[in-house]
Amino acid sequence: VGVWVLVMVLCVFFFFMIRRPPRSTLFPSRRSSDLETSTYWWQIRGQAIVGALSGTELAVLPAATARWSTWTATHPDTLVLTRESGGGRYDRDPFADYAELVDEGRFPFPVSEQFADDDRLDSSALVIVVTVGDVTYAVPTKGQAREVDVAGITVRIDGFDGADAVTVDGDAYPSRSAFWFSAVSAFPDLELLP
Repeated sequence: VGVWVLVMVLCVFFFFMIRRPPRSTLFPSRRSSDLETSTYWWQIRGQAIVGALSGTELAVLPAATARWSTWTATHPDTLVLTRESGGGRYDRDPFADYAELVDEGRFPFPVSEQFADDDRLDSSALVIVVTVGDVTYAVPTKGQAREVDVAGITVRIDGFDGADAVTVDGDAYPSRSAFWFSAVSAFPDLELLP
């Protein structure tokens, strides 16, 4: 009887988790779901964790974080959402108080103490995450222009007025941009570079 009760409890739990994902490190928002397959994705890892595609990992693509002025100088034909097209949440910065909150340990979702207490950087520090071979590295952006060599890969950080990008011989290289607490939660063995 005890085994059947456990099975029923787990079935109910997974039914509600799939219908209404909890907000946590794994489910930071409803937008991390694939509506076609009912798969939920751990965004920072690019990994399917619940659903039909569970266990699948997405390829990491080259990415850059840029200010709008920097982006449009390079990509002048870029179109944006407007309130008229359904993008009505652009009238305020949803992350205005984010750094202060997470640095006080007030995370918007559950974070393991092991990662919440990692004091190598402030929880809200922005980092670029790069994997070279079997090693994952985090490079703090620090808001200043500089280049950092990561096992032969050049991480170019242009600071707040430019774009943060990862390149190899001038070509874009796969990377992630994340808050420190999220990066260290997703990649517990990552090496922090200066």
